[in-house]
Amino acid sequence: MASFAGYSRAAGVWRRGALVALVVVASAATLLCAGCRGRSALRDEVMSYFPNNEGFTWTYFGFAEYGHKMSIDRITNTKSPGNVVYEISGAVFDMSDGESGRDFSFGLEYIFTRDDVRERILHKDVFPHRIDGLVMLKAPVKEEQKWSFRAEDGSEVDARITRTGKDLDDDLAYCEVEYTTPDASMPDGLYRETRVFKKGLGVVAFKSTILPDVEFSYSLASTSRSR
Repeated sequence: MASFAGYSRAAGVWRRGALVALVVVASAATLLCAGCRGRSALRDEVMSYFPNNEGFTWTYFGFAEYGHKMSIDRITNTKSPGNVVYEISGAVFDMSDGESGRDFSFGLEYIFTRDDVRERILHKDVFPHRIDGLVMLKAPVKEEQKWSFRAEDGSEVDARITRTGKDLDDDLAYCEVEYTTPDASMPDGLYRETRVFKKGLGVVAFKSTILPDVEFSYSLASTSRSR
């Protein structure tokens, strides 16, 4: 009888221990899932400022008859570390009718991580984007949100959301981001670049200092969907 009672007490202790372990595991799983949902919500917020379908095409025009067109060729979800990657190809419009001998094509990747999107410049010759590895936008998207990062060439870049709002013409939310990086040849020793993002469209306006007294800019002229 004593042996049976001892066994019962041991079994009770084991059951209580198992119950505690299950509660701990369940709590950890709940916290982990909540963290995953939080990260997903942040990424979803950033991605909401971009189109989400292959074949989407942007056409831009701007400074001194500048123009370019680019399209989303492919969207992939990577298993590790769980990023979403847009593969983009495009070309700057050749105003020389082929006489310059330059390569007007370019290739980009937009890499969406858990809370931001980074632009990688895979190849370019005349395409005006300068910062490879630019963290274009970071959640939460709100005015005065700031972040800093190191570009692919090792330079330090500071970014700040300077404006947010809603366009009265199309009722789409937008945000404006300014990026600065040290450059002794530029005014105040800084290269400045500004981009405006609009919900579902991506970049709708771009402005940068290409020379100390010259400002380059372009804006979205049209979009299309081929698929």
